[in-house]
Amino acid sequence: MLARGKYSCELNNSTHGEHERDLVPDQDHFYRGTKNACSNSPCQNNGTCQSGFTKKGYRCLCPDGWTGGTCNMDIDECDEKSHKCSKNATCTNKKGSYKCRCKHGFHGDGYNCTDIDECQKQNNKCSKNATCTKTDGSYRCNCNTGFFGDGFKCTVCYTIFDFEDHDLSNWTLSGTAFNNQPTYGDNPSERFKKEGKGRNEPSKHRGDWWIGTFENRPNSSHPAGEIQGDRPKGSMTSPGFLIDTNFLTFLIGAGCKNVRKVRAELIVDGKVIFETKAEKGSKDCIETMFEKSWNVSGFTGSRAQLRLIDHSSGGWGHINFDHLQACHKLP
Repeated sequence: MLARGKYSCELNNSTHGEHERDLVPDQDHFYRGTKNACSNSPCQNNGTCQSGFTKKGYRCLCPDGWTGGTCNMDIDECDEKSHKCSKNATCTNKKGSYKCRCKHGFHGDGYNCTDIDECQKQNNKCSKNATCTKTDGSYRCNCNTGFFGDGFKCTVCYTIFDFEDHDLSNWTLSGTAFNNQPTYGDNPSERFKKEGKGRNEPSKHRGDWWIGTFENRPNSSHPAGEIQGDRPKGSMTSPGFLIDTNFLTFLIGAGCKNVRKVRAELIVDGKVIFETKAEKGSKDCIETMFEKSWNVSGFTGSRAQLRLIDHSSGGWGHINFDHLQACHKLP
């Protein structure tokens, strides 16, 4: 520019409008601003634009959580492990940020998480017959001595055989009496309905499946009320199991006339220790099963087997049996 007969040039990298407070007007100079690459606001997500510095004429200073040439790329702090969440918290990425949340069993703001003592605060679901033990971020329930279960439910007994898997492939079978076993549902009541005799002798089994050698209903789709009768004979012997309680309880019914021909046996070390037949309901045998028990406290630690015997083809020559349990004390 011409001033007092001479030219004077000054370089600037921004417009007069960008730095109007910094530039002092001089009456002898005229300012021509350079092209402002920041005028189109290229920086996103509240990024700060600075003219110059790069070949494209600007650079973006990105706020926390963003990156890229125009601050258009979210930083995944959780994936990059650049977050400040507690080690006991879960990090969740958000656009331009992240969120910390304490894991189950801890409380706090996500940046500081304190372990919750569920046992101390009685904020647990342990059984009243169990002991609560604190663990890191959680707790553990163990049934007390004399009880069985997962700690959340503890009972004085546990089931050894209940036939609910309706599978006898691991049992040793002889004869034909147990070929259609186990039996599904209350088949005695169903056949009494068909007979129209008005007899009230429900099996009182537990669950859906049980042993009934007079019955012939091996599955739910088989017609209810069918029978195979008393004629078939045979036996079934269980896999071995450990005696670790004081009592074995079970349900037994039907063949009550001759213990030598129809009975349940407990075998320990190859010897029959107990043999039991069904009780009479009044004067006669009935199909309904009742609970009986064996005191096995003298055989703790021994291996045992259950054997069911049906060696009778006469009247009431069949056996009903269900739900063998091990108990520390009788329920």
